[in-house]
Amino acid sequence: MLFFNLVDWSRIPGKIKRLSLPLLVCLTLISVLGSMNALAGQQVIIDGTPHIQNGSTPSQGIEEISLRELWRAGGEEDSEIIFGLICQIRGDQEGNVYVYDAQFSHVHHYAPDGELVQTLFGQGEGPGEMRRGSDLLLHPNGDLSLLASFGGKIVTVAPNGDPRPSHAIETENGFSNLYSGLHRQGNLILGCKESIQLDRDMASRHLSYIASFTDDGEEIARFAQKEREIDYLNNFTFRESEALEDLLFNFTVGPDGRVYSFTSQNEYAISVYNPDGSLDRIIEREFTPLPRSAKSKSRMEALVERRFRTFPFDLSIEIEDIEPTVNWLHRGLHVDDDGYLWVRHSRSGLDQKEGILLTYDLFDPSGHFVKQVAVACEGNALYDGLFFAGENRVIRVPGFTDAMRTHFGGGQGGFEGEAEPDAPEVICYQIQ
Repeated sequence: MLFFNLVDWSRIPGKIKRLSLPLLVCLTLISVLGSMNALAGQQVIIDGTPHIQNGSTPSQGIEEISLRELWRAGGEEDSEIIFGLICQIRGDQEGNVYVYDAQFSHVHHYAPDGELVQTLFGQGEGPGEMRRGSDLLLHPNGDLSLLASFGGKIVTVAPNGDPRPSHAIETENGFSNLYSGLHRQGNLILGCKESIQLDRDMASRHLSYIASFTDDGEEIARFAQKEREIDYLNNFTFRESEALEDLLFNFTVGPDGRVYSFTSQNEYAISVYNPDGSLDRIIEREFTPLPRSAKSKSRMEALVERRFRTFPFDLSIEIEDIEPTVNWLHRGLHVDDDGYLWVRHSRSGLDQKEGILLTYDLFDPSGHFVKQVAVACEGNALYDGLFFAGENRVIRVPGFTDAMRTHFGGGQGGFEGEAEPDAPEVICYQIQ
C-alpha cells in the first residue's frame, strides 16, 4: 500500500486517475511479491538437482510456543523408577510415551496421563531381550523393536510385551551393525554400518549408509552413504570430519516417505530423497558456523581418547575447529505430519532471551525457510534432549546428550571439574 500512500489523489485529474490506478496496483503487487521472494528460498538447478537456497532470515519471522508440563517420571523424587541411560523417546498419536533405557535394556510404557503401564524388553539373549541396543522403533501397528549395535539384529515385541519373531539385516558382506531407525507409515528406514576386512593386516573398509527395508529385513532403496578405509598399522589418525557416525543419526523420514539427511558436518544442507532412493532436492540455508571453544575441543578430544583407551596402536586425533551444524547427539531433524521440517542446529540454544530453551528452524514442504519457532521452557539447551511425541506433545530429557556420549562414546559423559548430573528423568509437556 506504500504507493497509494505516497500519491495525493486529490490533485490528479479523473481521466489520468483512471489510467494510473491499474498501473499502481500492478506496481504494488510487484513490490509485494518482490519482498516475499527476497525472503523465500530461491530454487536453482546444480548438476541436475534442485537446490532451495534460503537466506538467514525466515519469511514469516519468529513464533513463540510455550510448554505446559503434564507429568514427569524418574528424577530425584521418583522412588519407583530409576533410569540409567535414556537414549530414545517414542510417542504415538494417542499420547502413549515409550522411554528406552539403554543401560538396562528396558522400554517403559507410559499412558497419556503419565501412569506407568508396563516395562517391555529386558537384558539377555532370549526372545524379547537385548543387550545395549542402539535405538528404539515404534511400528505403525504398535509393535516395538530394539536395534542391536552389532550383528544387525532387530528384536521385536507386541504392544502387550509378547515376543515377535526377530530377524537380522544381512548384506552380501555379512551382517550390518544397526545404529538408528524410524518406522513411519510403512516406511522402515535404518542407519547401518558395514565393516569389511581388506587383504592387508589391520586394514578395513567401513561403509555407513541410510536405507529402507521391508519388515523382513530386505533392502529396498539406499539413500545417503559414506565410505572410508582405515589402516591401523600405518599412522592411524582419527579425523572427526571422517570418523564420526553423524550420518547415521542425522536423518528423519516424512509422512510421504521422503528421507531427509544432514550429510555434512560443516554445511547447512539437507538432502531430501524420494522413497525410491533418488535425490529429490537439497535444502540450504545461509548459516555462520559456530567456532568451537577450547573447552569444547578438549572435551571432544577426551571423548575420542576414551573410545580408543584400549587401542594397542599409536593414535593421532584431529578435531574440527567448528561445531557440527547439526549435532548428532541432539538428533536434530524432525518432519511433522504436515510435512514441515524442524531443524535444531548448533546455534539453536545460543543467545536466547530469558525463558526460551531453544529455537528451531522451520521449512515448509517445498524447502522454504518460513519461520523460526522459539520454545519457551526451562532447561539447558546444551545438554537436554527434546522429542516430539505425538500430537502437540513434547518430551524433555535433561542430560540427554551426555547419555548419548556415554552410550556411543565408550565412557561416562561427565568430565573432571563438572557438576554431577541429576538423576535421569523425562518430562512430558503439552504445546500451548
